[in-house]
Amino acid sequence: MLHRTGKRSGTIHAMNQISPKLAEIKHSVIPNPGEDGQFHTIHSVGQTVQVLPTKTRPKKLMFVGSNGHRYQYLLKGLEDLHLDERIMQLLSIINVMFNKINRNEPGSYEARNYTVIPLASRSGLIQWVEGATPLFTLYKRWQQH
Repeated sequence: MLHRTGKRSGTIHAMNQISPKLAEIKHSVIPNPGEDGQFHTIHSVGQTVQVLPTKTRPKKLMFVGSNGHRYQYLLKGLEDLHLDERIMQLLSIINVMFNKINRNEPGSYEARNYTVIPLASRSGLIQWVEGATPLFTLYKRWQQH
């Protein structure tokens, strides 16, 4: 199964054609990636994979947790995500500090962070943030004006 969704959204492939092993996962004991303080396992893996039309062609995939929630991630290759992971850890620490300092103040600051999980030296998972605009897109818009 191959379905082209348009130039901006990429193509959609059937998970069982890309990775039959992942497509077969049901009721696993594999922890859901990036769940701090909670323990949910991967109940199943989404049946489609969206290949995004960017330079490194990252893959958007979904895990269904044992709690019934759907978790979307970007599988990136050809990039070392260890620095990204450290930056997200730093933002988490900054948020803790802001919360301690500005506990009772309305409108206190909070840095939005997301899960980054390096899988190897040049690949990893990044939590999908719905509605986020990539920095490069903002740069391109600015450049055009």
